[in-house]
Amino acid sequence: MSKKNVYVVVLFFVLAGLAGMGIFVKTKYFSSPQAKVLAPEVKNLNSRDQKQRQRSIKEIIEQLPAETQAKIKKEQEKVLALNGKVEKIEAKTLSVKAMAGKIKDKIYNVVMSPEAKIMLTKIDAKTGIPSTSAFSLEKIKIGDEIIVWAEQDLRDKTEFESKYLEVILR
Repeated sequence: MSKKNVYVVVLFFVLAGLAGMGIFVKTKYFSSPQAKVLAPEVKNLNSRDQKQRQRSIKEIIEQLPAETQAKIKKEQEKVLALNGKVEKIEAKTLSVKAMAGKIKDKIYNVVMSPEAKIMLTKIDAKTGIPSTSAFSLEKIKIGDEIIVWAEQDLRDKTEFESKYLEVILR
Protein backbone atom coordinates (compact mmCIF):
# COMPACT_ATOMS: atom_id res chain seq x y z
CA MET A 1 0.00 0.00 0.00
CA SER A 2 1.46 3.37 -0.97
CA LYS A 3 2.10 6.12 1.56
CA LYS A 4 -0.70 8.23 0.07
CA ASN A 5 -3.22 5.42 0.48
CA VAL A 6 -2.15 4.96 4.11
CA TYR A 7 -2.86 8.66 4.75
CA VAL A 8 -6.35 8.35 3.26
CA VAL A 9 -7.13 5.19 5.28
CA VAL A 10 -5.89 6.77 8.53
CA LEU A 11 -7.93 9.91 7.85
CA PHE A 12 -11.04 7.81 7.20
CA PHE A 13 -10.71 5.97 10.53
CA VAL A 14 -10.02 9.18 12.44
CA LEU A 15 -13.13 10.81 10.95
CA ALA A 16 -15.25 7.71 11.61
CA GLY A 17 -14.03 7.57 15.21
CA LEU A 18 -14.80 11.23 15.81
CA ALA A 19 -18.29 10.82 14.36
CA GLY A 20 -18.87 7.79 16.58
CA MET A 21 -17.88 9.75 19.69
CA GLY A 22 -20.43 12.43 18.85
CA ILE A 23 -23.18 9.82 18.54
CA PHE A 24 -22.11 8.26 21.87
CA VAL A 25 -22.27 11.59 23.71
CA LYS A 26 -25.73 12.43 22.34
CA THR A 27 -27.13 8.95 23.04
CA LYS A 28 -25.65 8.69 26.53
CA TYR A 29 -26.93 12.04 27.76
CA PHE A 30 -30.16 12.66 25.90
CA SER A 31 -31.72 9.25 26.58
CA SER A 32 -31.39 9.48 30.39
CA PRO A 33 -34.19 10.68 32.73
CA GLN A 34 -32.04 13.63 33.77
CA ALA A 35 -31.82 14.88 30.18
CA LYS A 36 -33.79 18.06 30.86
CA VAL A 37 -31.53 19.00 33.74
CA LEU A 38 -28.32 18.12 31.91
CA ALA A 39 -29.32 19.48 28.50
CA PRO A 40 -27.64 22.91 28.82
CA GLU A 41 -24.38 21.39 30.09
CA VAL A 42 -24.37 18.70 27.43
CA LYS A 43 -25.14 21.26 24.74
CA ASN A 44 -22.13 23.30 25.84
CA LEU A 45 -20.01 20.13 26.03
CA ASN A 46 -21.11 19.07 22.54
CA SER A 47 -20.39 22.55 21.19
CA ARG A 48 -16.87 22.53 22.70
CA ASP A 49 -16.27 18.96 21.50
CA GLN A 50 -17.51 19.80 18.03
CA LYS A 51 -15.20 22.80 17.79
CA GLN A 52 -12.29 20.66 19.00
CA ARG A 53 -13.12 17.90 16.45
CA GLN A 54 -13.35 20.43 13.64
CA ARG A 55 -10.03 21.90 14.67
CA SER A 56 -8.48 18.42 14.90
CA ILE A 57 -9.79 17.28 11.51
CA LYS A 58 -8.59 20.51 9.91
CA GLU A 59 -5.16 20.05 11.50
CA ILE A 60 -4.96 16.44 10.30
CA ILE A 61 -5.91 17.39 6.74
CA GLU A 62 -3.42 20.26 6.73
CA GLN A 63 -0.65 17.81 7.63
CA LEU A 64 -1.37 15.63 4.62
CA PRO A 65 0.55 16.15 1.38
CA ALA A 66 -1.04 18.74 -0.95
CA GLU A 67 -1.80 16.06 -3.54
CA THR A 68 -3.77 14.02 -0.96
CA GLN A 69 -5.62 17.13 0.21
CA ALA A 70 -6.64 17.83 -3.40
CA LYS A 71 -7.91 14.24 -3.80
CA ILE A 72 -9.99 14.51 -0.62
CA LYS A 73 -11.51 17.81 -1.77
CA LYS A 74 -12.30 16.36 -5.20
CA GLU A 75 -14.01 13.32 -3.64
CA GLN A 76 -16.07 15.51 -1.31
CA GLU A 77 -17.37 17.55 -4.24
CA LYS A 78 -18.75 14.54 -6.12
CA VAL A 79 -22.51 14.06 -6.44
CA LEU A 80 -23.26 10.32 -6.26
CA ALA A 81 -26.97 10.38 -5.37
CA LEU A 82 -29.99 12.08 -6.84
CA ASN A 83 -33.11 13.07 -4.90
CA GLY A 84 -35.90 14.01 -7.28
CA LYS A 85 -39.37 13.53 -8.71
CA VAL A 86 -40.18 11.08 -11.49
CA GLU A 87 -41.35 12.99 -14.57
CA LYS A 88 -41.50 10.22 -17.19
CA ILE A 89 -41.26 6.43 -17.30
CA GLU A 90 -40.23 4.43 -20.38
CA ALA A 91 -39.53 0.73 -19.79
CA LYS A 92 -36.49 0.64 -17.46
CA THR A 93 -35.65 4.33 -17.87
CA LEU A 94 -36.93 7.04 -15.54
CA SER A 95 -36.71 10.76 -16.26
CA VAL A 96 -36.07 12.42 -12.91
CA LYS A 97 -35.91 16.12 -12.01
CA ALA A 98 -33.40 16.78 -9.21
CA MET A 99 -34.93 18.56 -6.20
CA ALA A 100 -31.84 19.63 -4.23
CA GLY A 101 -28.14 20.30 -4.10
CA LYS A 102 -25.67 21.25 -6.80
CA ILE A 103 -27.80 19.55 -9.45
CA LYS A 104 -31.20 21.05 -8.50
CA ASP A 105 -33.71 21.32 -11.40
CA LYS A 106 -31.51 19.27 -13.74
CA ILE A 107 -33.28 16.41 -15.59
CA TYR A 108 -31.64 12.97 -15.60
CA ASN A 109 -32.46 9.78 -17.49
CA VAL A 110 -31.89 6.97 -15.02
CA VAL A 111 -31.53 3.54 -16.59
CA MET A 112 -32.18 0.81 -14.05
CA SER A 113 -29.77 -2.09 -14.36
CA PRO A 114 -31.28 -5.61 -14.55
CA GLU A 115 -29.97 -6.47 -11.06
CA ALA A 116 -31.15 -3.17 -9.54
CA LYS A 117 -32.46 -3.21 -5.98
CA ILE A 118 -35.61 -1.10 -5.60
CA MET A 119 -36.99 -0.27 -2.18
CA LEU A 120 -39.94 1.66 -0.72
CA THR A 121 -39.22 3.82 2.31
CA LYS A 122 -42.30 4.95 4.24
CA ILE A 123 -41.71 7.76 6.73
CA ASP A 124 -44.15 7.81 9.64
CA ALA A 125 -45.84 11.25 9.81
CA LYS A 126 -45.96 11.33 13.62
CA THR A 127 -42.57 9.90 14.59
CA GLY A 128 -40.52 10.49 11.45
CA ILE A 129 -39.25 6.92 11.70
CA PRO A 130 -38.67 5.27 8.30
CA SER A 131 -39.56 1.69 7.42
CA THR A 132 -38.21 0.06 4.29
CA SER A 133 -39.56 -2.80 2.18
CA ALA A 134 -38.96 -4.31 -1.25
CA PHE A 135 -40.58 -2.56 -4.21
CA SER A 136 -40.66 -3.00 -7.99
CA LEU A 137 -40.03 -0.76 -10.97
CA GLU A 138 -43.55 -1.42 -12.26
CA LYS A 139 -45.07 0.20 -9.15
CA ILE A 140 -43.23 3.52 -9.59
CA LYS A 141 -45.50 6.35 -10.75
CA ILE A 142 -44.98 9.79 -12.25
CA GLY A 143 -44.64 12.29 -9.40
CA ASP A 144 -43.05 9.82 -6.97
CA GLU A 145 -40.15 11.15 -4.92
CA ILE A 146 -37.09 8.95 -5.31
CA ILE A 147 -33.48 8.73 -4.25
CA VAL A 148 -31.25 6.98 -6.76
CA TRP A 149 -27.56 6.18 -6.40
CA ALA A 150 -24.90 6.37 -9.10
CA GLU A 151 -21.40 4.98 -9.40
CA GLN A 152 -20.04 8.10 -11.11
CA ASP A 153 -20.21 11.84 -10.44
CA LEU A 154 -23.54 13.21 -11.71
CA ARG A 155 -22.55 16.86 -12.13
CA ASP A 156 -21.55 16.44 -15.78
CA LYS A 157 -24.06 13.71 -16.72
CA THR A 158 -27.61 13.67 -18.01
CA GLU A 159 -27.97 9.88 -18.14
CA PHE A 160 -26.63 7.11 -15.93
CA GLU A 161 -27.26 3.53 -14.87
CA SER A 162 -28.26 2.78 -11.30
CA LYS A 163 -28.26 -0.38 -9.23
CA TYR A 164 -30.18 1.05 -6.24
CA LEU A 165 -33.32 3.20 -6.00
CA GLU A 166 -35.61 4.14 -3.12
CA VAL A 167 -39.13 5.48 -3.49
CA ILE A 168 -39.85 7.85 -0.60
CA LEU A 169 -43.40 7.93 0.76
CA ARG A 170 -44.03 10.69 3.32
